[in-house]
Amino acid sequence: MTTALRIVLHPNSLSLHVLQRLGLLEERLKGTDVRVEWVTIAGGARTPDYVAADLADLGGTGSTPPITGQGNGVPLAYVAATKPRDFGGIAVRNDSAIKTVADLKGKIVTHSGGSWHQTLISTALDRVGLKWSDIIPVDLPEPVSHERLLAGGVDAWASGELVGGNIEGARFIARTGTVFANRFVFFARRAFADKHPDLLEIAVQAVDQAERWIEGNPDGAATHLIAALKRDTPEQWRALLTSRSWGLVPIDDQVIGEQQAAADVLHRFGLISRKINVRDAVLPRSVAVRRAA
Repeated sequence: MTTALRIVLHPNSLSLHVLQRLGLLEERLKGTDVRVEWVTIAGGARTPDYVAADLADLGGTGSTPPITGQGNGVPLAYVAATKPRDFGGIAVRNDSAIKTVADLKGKIVTHSGGSWHQTLISTALDRVGLKWSDIIPVDLPEPVSHERLLAGGVDAWASGELVGGNIEGARFIARTGTVFANRFVFFARRAFADKHPDLLEIAVQAVDQAERWIEGNPDGAATHLIAALKRDTPEQWRALLTSRSWGLVPIDDQVIGEQQAAADVLHRFGLISRKINVRDAVLPRSVAVRRAA
């Protein structure tokens, strides 16, 4: 009987797009009864919904969606994470009177709803004694946010798409790496993880292989991502890819602690409806990231 392994693809799951195009997972599963299926969705924040509806078995997102998924009762399991990724932050116009995060009180702040931007903003606000209700949050796509920021329609923008220390016409008042780890997190449908631990390990090792291939081949990865996502130039992709760290790490106490801290803030701010224990979504046995030599 054939086993299906359904993996979510969305615009920000870069290593999964490369994994698909290189065929690394299919190569590892050659000769087995496992069939890889790729499930394409418009936004990563919906990944827990597909897991909950038994439409997907494995996916990867920023740090926030698995927290909101667990808060909504989705039976998911953390399986791996990337190293911390320091890119983007909270930006304001160059001529803005806003100097610090504390100055955001009463201001319009745009972000991608349900994404890691919520953890970035929430953690930054919490550190200066502000709450989510102290700002006016607006959910807008990245390019629209940039446009509205420069036009004066909004006061601040939580951004992750643009790389480097400069954004045209804007400046950062908080850089992501100074606020939280901003890992990309991979998680599975809990029933799948419990039933197929060996298959899950093979899949995670293949993702790690794709991550490391990207690190060593940014130009090749840029070509694949342009073909998959139909956006940006080779130069833009290369700048983005070389600005990030690549390669997976297991779900350890460090990662769990980071996720729990974020979950606690999101709950206090009313962004998840109930308090959660992140360890409830951690497997009893850690998934091995790399096959032993």
